[in-house]
Amino acid sequence: MAVSVRAARPADVDAIAAFTAGTWPEREESDYLPDVIAGWIEREDDRQTAVAVEDDEPIGVAQAVLLSPDEAWGQGMRVHPDHRGRGVATALADHLFDWGRAQGATVVRAMAHGWNEGGMGQARAAGYEPRTQVRRVHPDPTGDRTEAADRIVVTDPAVAWRAWTDAGDAMDGLGVSPAESWAYTEVDRETVETAATDRWVGAVRSPAGASGCAYRVRTTERDGETVAVYGAGVWDDGASARALFGAIRADAADVGADATRVIVPDTARHVTDTARCRVAVADSADVLLAADLTGAQSGRGG
Repeated sequence: MAVSVRAARPADVDAIAAFTAGTWPEREESDYLPDVIAGWIEREDDRQTAVAVEDDEPIGVAQAVLLSPDEAWGQGMRVHPDHRGRGVATALADHLFDWGRAQGATVVRAMAHGWNEGGMGQARAAGYEPRTQVRRVHPDPTGDRTEAADRIVVTDPAVAWRAWTDAGDAMDGLGVSPAESWAYTEVDRETVETAATDRWVGAVRSPAGASGCAYRVRTTERDGETVAVYGAGVWDDGASARALFGAIRADAADVGADATRVIVPDTARHVTDTARCRVAVADSADVLLAADLTGAQSGRGG
């Protein structure tokens, strides 16, 4: 029986929840798909949830979300264990790439956790190319807020934007989307200015100029814990990192956060600077990938 792809329906929820319940049996965390799939299917304004079906029985699922007029985000790609290696992921990606093009998107991006070899391989086979790696780090809101004498943190979006234009390439110009959890979008001046007006921006001023920045995208509640999420944190040197983490801790405490999640470039400098500042670092990186939707379309295997 041939595999086809269509928009997901409410009647598909139970089947999808069943084959995604044990996605990572070797890990403590469970897949989030069974908890969110019903809501995904109900909400189709700026997104499409697609299912791959055989004899109209769901055997794969994925979603694309329009983050901006020309940026789409791919997430939640899962294939039933009994049907892997048959090109199901590629069929889902092709369907969602076509949907993205129809909405005007010129790029679709996705993320795979560095520990998820299957997810990374699946994304590559589906047509995504690697772009960069980022790392989640977690400064304690109650921790050290000491600043170096020659490093001052200000909340000026113009200084933050200058720091980002100098250092943001380490994250391929991307930061966490304010609109979609776990999605990444292009950071522009409006991103920084909106964060400064609505939430918080911190920029480090050093004798050499703007030397670091971060911005808060949201606070979330999870398992009774308030988490302050920062869309990107970049800096030029260890002293600027220490000042920036101190400012992040202060902001997180101000909004009543119990914990933080800050996204930083997964470079040797950024990871070791973070460790030197006694900030907890995630065990593995997150890999960001992208597919250019402007080129000529061609078939793929995988």
